[in-house]
Amino acid sequence: MFLLSGLDRAVHCFATKEHDPNERYPTSALAFMEIETYDYMRELFPSLLQLPSSALCIDIHETTTHQITAVGCQNGFLRITVLSKSRQGEVLESAPLFLNGPVSSLKLFRICENRKLCHPFVGTILKQMRHKTKVKSPHPYDDDADYDPYTCLNLLVGEAMGRVTLYRNVEFSLLEDPDILLSEDYELNRNIDLNVGTPILSTPQISSRRSSVTSITSLTSVTSPRGSSVQYKQDSILCVNYFDIDADGLNEILIGTYSKKMLVFKAKENGHYELSATYKFPSPVYSIEPVDINCDGVVELLVSSMYNLHIMQPDLEEMQNKVMKRLTLMMEKLAK
Repeated sequence: MFLLSGLDRAVHCFATKEHDPNERYPTSALAFMEIETYDYMRELFPSLLQLPSSALCIDIHETTTHQITAVGCQNGFLRITVLSKSRQGEVLESAPLFLNGPVSSLKLFRICENRKLCHPFVGTILKQMRHKTKVKSPHPYDDDADYDPYTCLNLLVGEAMGRVTLYRNVEFSLLEDPDILLSEDYELNRNIDLNVGTPILSTPQISSRRSSVTSITSLTSVTSPRGSSVQYKQDSILCVNYFDIDADGLNEILIGTYSKKMLVFKAKENGHYELSATYKFPSPVYSIEPVDINCDGVVELLVSSMYNLHIMQPDLEEMQNKVMKRLTLMMEKLAK
């Protein structure tokens, strides 16, 4: 099953159709048919009905008890909806919001998927904050719930007008706790310590041919030297995503821009993000996707620009050292 948004301001649901063995000229081995029943959409995806504009991006996240749906539209309309899985189709809470421009991309994610598993390996940040960051949830139907800023569900929203906002703990707070990472007139004038959380990706070689896949090389990223001042003016956001680039257990935020850059934001204390690195590409960055493209167990980063597909691979030697260090820590913990 997949969802497809159209210019008719509706979101269409398609499901696989069983192959008819009596069909004389089958179109393909796998066919799809649209589910046109309004009651079916109202039961599964009520938040995607009656949108004021065409949906440009949709993300759905499921927990054991809730289904959280986020949708962004061409006219700047943003909506987050929490559904009950026990009472299918019942909307527990919904929050609409109009932004300054089209919502080009959005993602639901957690900074750390499993804090109990990752905190021995991520350095001093989680150890220091382990007993300090739990607060009462403002959620009206779960008064006793606590949330952790590292494991709570967040919504990352990129706007075509140049703003990127991180809405924290959307399962409980909806859109009431925004943190603006980039704004329309954002200008960065500060020092970046590249010794902390520097990405371990290899920047791909820039190919001069159009519509080609660039090769993987070991060139360094376009970052400022230690102690220098970075001047940066944001233009338009084309895509956002998240990925644990440096394998420390915490997801970094990745932002693709029309100014041919991929910005990397790293989580600091209390789950706040700061810019840590910038990667330069030959054309605007339209898509960023983590994929294990060669099935070796190490996830690569596929960056699609206007004319090229770039494959960014982690430093395998450094990844090996991290794995061996973590295995040693696990063995020491089991031996105690």
